[in-house]
Amino acid sequence: MIEQMGFRILLLLISYTIIGIGLGAAGWQYCYETGNFTANSTYARNRNLILSSLASNVVKNGGFYTANAGQDPGKVYGRALCRGDASAEDCSRCVSSSSQDIMVQCPNQKEAYMWAGTPPCMVRYADHSFVGKLEMDVPVNKFYNEDIITSNLTEFDQIWQRLMDSTEKKASMGSSRLKFATQEENLTRFQTIYALMQCTPDLSQNDCYFCLRRYVAEYQNCCFGKQGGGVKSPNCMLRWDLYPFYKDISVAPLPSPLAPTKDSGGIAAGTLVTIVVSIIIFVVLVAFACFILRKRKQKQIRSNQERRYGKFIVFSSLGTVKYDLQVTKGDFEEKYDFFSL
Repeated sequence: MIEQMGFRILLLLISYTIIGIGLGAAGWQYCYETGNFTANSTYARNRNLILSSLASNVVKNGGFYTANAGQDPGKVYGRALCRGDASAEDCSRCVSSSSQDIMVQCPNQKEAYMWAGTPPCMVRYADHSFVGKLEMDVPVNKFYNEDIITSNLTEFDQIWQRLMDSTEKKASMGSSRLKFATQEENLTRFQTIYALMQCTPDLSQNDCYFCLRRYVAEYQNCCFGKQGGGVKSPNCMLRWDLYPFYKDISVAPLPSPLAPTKDSGGIAAGTLVTIVVSIIIFVVLVAFACFILRKRKQKQIRSNQERRYGKFIVFSSLGTVKYDLQVTKGDFEEKYDFFSL
């Protein structure tokens, strides 16, 4: 019974890992329709300058960095935000890759933002300052797993909503350098709901809470009943799932940042690392599953032999095998010792 339960949990972890990779790695961007610029303009040069500087500065500033380049009317404002549990290496790599991708995806728009990478980061630029400003009237990225919740939805919603409420409050009460929180809530004895929320730290506590509260409600309206998902916007983001998809930042030390990597037109370095690590995890989990199945089969074979031939007790150190023969008449038991030659 325990082995069967462990095997089911293992299969769930495999499926959650594969699904989580897809959710985490998917990139999303929005190119505003508020104005365009030409390729050889002052704005184009300043945009390239500000975006190229984000990766080298975001780690030095704790995972959040804002800057500007040039003078009006060609002045450009830029921003980079890494998820609160990202290592310095992952943060720098994600911002570097996203800064290049956003120029490709939004080639001549004067304003855009992008969420991409694993763990995800946000890159944004505009022709106006957006520091400390809450923006809620633009398209956002809502994402979710295709699988649905199989437990009691009424009970699940109560637990899920309680977790969302507490995580919103915890994240919004962060500092001017980091507004980030992770929390868990037990769904059943063997299943836990994990939640992560973050705001750009330049927002006030009230604006951060309002942003998260608004998008939790929007997610619930569009995607209720799904097994995990979230929302990414210019000012805040949230994600939840049925497996621990984030790191414990209280014990995980930050490694030294790497220099920004350049995109050669192929798969980004961060994405490639994610794919390789995911394959390794998948192979290990499959091998473990095969080991469990083999042990179960061996146990079943031994059980069948015992029922057919009786019980054998083997002492390797003595070289003796004792055979218990059950006699149908009376409670008499004979024991024979066979010594190995």
